[in-house]
Amino acid sequence: RSSSSNTVDANLSRKRRTSVTDPNAAYALCSYREWEDLCISGLMHHWLEVYPADTLDSAGFEKFNVWSPMTIFGHGGIYKLPVDWYSKYKGFLGQEEDKVGFEYISATPITFHYLKPEWMGAYFSLFVEGVDAGNISTISQRIGKHHERAWRLRHLNEYAHIVR
Repeated sequence: RSSSSNTVDANLSRKRRTSVTDPNAAYALCSYREWEDLCISGLMHHWLEVYPADTLDSAGFEKFNVWSPMTIFGHGGIYKLPVDWYSKYKGFLGQEEDKVGFEYISATPITFHYLKPEWMGAYFSLFVEGVDAGNISTISQRIGKHHERAWRLRHLNEYAHIVR
C-alpha cells in the first residue's frame, strides 16, 4: 500500500470517529422538521459514506415494513390503513400509498414495525417455527370469533409458508 492510501484511510477513520464523538456536528445536519429516518439516512451518507438502496421488492412492496402483517392484511393492528402521514411520505418518494390485503405484502420481508413483544413472539412462532396461526393464542385472540376467522387465519398461514 502506498503512503497516500494510508493517509486516505486515516482521514476516513478520523471522519468516522468524529461522527460518533461530536453529536453537535451531526445534529447540525438535521432540521427539527425533518423525519428522523431521513435525517439518519443523511447522516449515514455524509459521515459514513453509506448510500441508501431501494427497499422495495420486485413487486414494488416494502421489505422494511412500517406495519405489522395483521395491519397490512386488514385483520387488525395498531393502525387502519391508509395512514395519512405515511401516505404523504410514500408520495414524497414517488411510491404508491399502502394498500390493504394479502396480495399487497412483500414475499421477502426483512422487518415489521409497531410490534409489541407478545406479537414478536407470535410472529416468530408463525414465520420461523411454523406453528399454525389458529394455535397461537395472541393471533387467535386478536381475530376472535370474527365471521371471517377461517379466511384470516388461512391468509396468515399462507403468508407464513411464503416467507419461510
